[in-house]
Amino acid sequence: MKQLDFRSDTLTKPTLPMRGIMAAAEVGDDVYGEDPTINRLEERIAEMTGFEAGLFLSSGTQGNLVALLTHCHSGDEVILEEDSHIFVNEVGGMAALGGLQARTLRGPRQSQGALNPAAVLAAIRAENVHYPNSTLVCLENTHNKGGGAASTPAQMQAVVEVAHTHGMKVHLDGARAFNAAVAQGLSIAELLHGLDSAQLCLSKGLGAPVGSLLVGSKVMIKRARKWRKMVGGGLRQAGILAAAGLYALEHHVERLHEDHENAQILAEALDQVQGLKVLRPDIMTNILCVDTTDSGKSGVEWVKIMAEKGIKIGANGPFSIRFVTHLDVNRNDIKEAIDRLRQI
Repeated sequence: MKQLDFRSDTLTKPTLPMRGIMAAAEVGDDVYGEDPTINRLEERIAEMTGFEAGLFLSSGTQGNLVALLTHCHSGDEVILEEDSHIFVNEVGGMAALGGLQARTLRGPRQSQGALNPAAVLAAIRAENVHYPNSTLVCLENTHNKGGGAASTPAQMQAVVEVAHTHGMKVHLDGARAFNAAVAQGLSIAELLHGLDSAQLCLSKGLGAPVGSLLVGSKVMIKRARKWRKMVGGGLRQAGILAAAGLYALEHHVERLHEDHENAQILAEALDQVQGLKVLRPDIMTNILCVDTTDSGKSGVEWVKIMAEKGIKIGANGPFSIRFVTHLDVNRNDIKEAIDRLRQI
């Protein structure tokens, strides 16, 4: 039985054309600024996003950490959604390595993780000797635990306006920002307009094996480069990896709509399985969070049930499971998964 793997879009493997580009990549020492392929990648992402500069990093977690270290000082407070990846899934790095305090807010359920501007305003600290400085707001788009919900530029801009009015910066964890842009028929520059920085993963929907990009102003990225070095992220002949990123940006962005369509088809089938209910944000992408409460079985139990049918998924909470469509799951795989779901 073929194993159908829906655990994450991080599971994609480099395509043969991508491997060819990687093998032929021109390389140099990036700490010296002499890797031409990394330089081209950083220039390309700045051009695509409309930001002044870009920085290649080893992972999304490193990209977010470096952004927070760059924007903030030890003891500052960061406002972010309580189910955000930075707060839940990045090992407490902002506290352990940055000395930063998290002020978490619950995003409105109907918007699945998008922060309410009024709530952000209420959370900003007044000037008081007893309080930490409110320095940064972090957004996430798409929102992982919100069922891959995509926020609109208007939703993000409303938060940006509140933050900027109070002298704060706004960083976007845009690990799947390209999914958000494609789902709304936007360019990545249109989606990110007005933000102070954004982290964009190459190793998720875009199918590269390694890497993320941080974009911001020239001054911000210059500081971020030093922070990247401090946390052990100095790169040498990593143009081999940057070449994969360049290929992904040129060939794997527009096809993301296929993953979104596959997720929608799969969602319809999952809703037909007794006891399962797909979380449906206003703008769906490639992540399906499925509530298992009505089945009386936990997420872990459902992982085992699916495994018996050759379907690999992950538990996303006590009574929640997650399916993620990606480059290595085609329409025939979706049809096969649906046939197996009908046997449950």
